[in-house]
Amino acid sequence: MYWGGTLSDPGVVHPSSGQVGAGQRVSAEVNRQSAALQGVSPQQFEGFLQSQRDRQTQSQPAPAPTPQPVPPVDTSAIPSDSGGDTSPVIQPPAEIDLPKLYDNLFAEAGISGVQNSIKEQESLLADKERAFVEAKGKINDNPFLSEATRVGRVAKLESLYQGRIANDIRKLENLQGEIETKKADVETKINLELQQFNLDSETAQRALTQLNTLLEMGALDNATGIDVANLTRSTGISSTMIQSAIKSRIKEPELNTTLQTIDDGSTQWGVLIDTDTGDVINRIQLARSKPKVFAPRDDTPSASDQKAEDIGVVGGIISRYITDIDEQRKISPESLYRQLSLQYPLAIDFLSENWTAADIRAARKKK
Repeated sequence: MYWGGTLSDPGVVHPSSGQVGAGQRVSAEVNRQSAALQGVSPQQFEGFLQSQRDRQTQSQPAPAPTPQPVPPVDTSAIPSDSGGDTSPVIQPPAEIDLPKLYDNLFAEAGISGVQNSIKEQESLLADKERAFVEAKGKINDNPFLSEATRVGRVAKLESLYQGRIANDIRKLENLQGEIETKKADVETKINLELQQFNLDSETAQRALTQLNTLLEMGALDNATGIDVANLTRSTGISSTMIQSAIKSRIKEPELNTTLQTIDDGSTQWGVLIDTDTGDVINRIQLARSKPKVFAPRDDTPSASDQKAEDIGVVGGIISRYITDIDEQRKISPESLYRQLSLQYPLAIDFLSENWTAADIRAARKKK
């Protein structure tokens, strides 16, 4: 019997049906009537029901055996492989505690504090509006005022009210924009952590190109917090970095900058670069590097070895450049710095700390 989305046992009134005899076997009379409706004999119908009962009994799962405790294995007695195989033991990646990750990012972003500030600001505006309505009501209810006097006083009161709340409204809008950018940062970090957003994807790179175009045009000079939040979600670049690029553009309109993403093998960075000099203006950590896919053992250098190699190559290139007049005629210090930053991202710290474009130019002049 079918009832409430479930079937009862064969030949049994569904226990949840609420009918007389619920949970009990259907009477022989009802079975005879059912057999007649289906054009079979009562014996055939009862045989069918019995076969269904037998099949259901056979399909019941056997009780699970009681698990026995497994004694700990003494690994000290296991001999080490003397064949010299130093292949690393691949450990499964640690599971991400998403609720904890969200709570930590939420707390680090200071979203709760901004939410409290918004509530306080909304309460302040509500109090001022309440006082304005009361004052306006007293003027309108004063029977001793002429119409002209009443209208004049109401207009003056409204002007004062708008002036007093204008700054409060701007502050509230700024707080609302701030919380949107912080939420966008949290969402983006989680998506990067879960590998649901790829900074190297065609979509992210196209969005980053559009962002740089808008920056260059000055179209983001008056961007709101919501605008910045949407840019963060589309590019993966943190709101702090985007706002830094906007401020640099406003402060120095002639300064040409570009935002880039760089993976140094352990961390993915958002980097703001002066396109004229190649200098790094600002950078911020976006996420951990994407996990590498393990393959059979090969001689690929580790990230630290590769970084040391890149620094050595970069140092050699700069040393040759500052002593070779022919090389200096081919490329400017600014272009050289920019090319090295892009070609050897693992050496960007070394460049920023030791060989900025200005450092290269100064060293070249001394030779």
